[in-house]
Amino acid sequence: MIPSRSQVPRENLIFVLLTIAVFLVINFSNSFQVGFFSAVIFFCLGFAYKYPRKALWEFLIYLPFSGTVTYWIGNGSTLFIFLKDALYFPALM
Repeated sequence: MIPSRSQVPRENLIFVLLTIAVFLVINFSNSFQVGFFSAVIFFCLGFAYKYPRKALWEFLIYLPFSGTVTYWIGNGSTLFIFLKDALYFPALM
């Protein structure tokens, strides 16, 4: 179902308020840094859900430049790099 034009600003407001609520809850329970990054991740996931085609393109643009993150998380593991490429190439085609 396609929302009407009057519902779109309301949905955007609800999404922004939920992002702020996630930030505040996690900020008060842990630390500012954890709350901030949780809110950013929540916002990115919401953006990807709302605009899936644009999110896929941004993912495809980000992935080749994400070598630093790959080496940081996977400690330079060859298997981890192959798994990253296994996600990238099918989506690219």
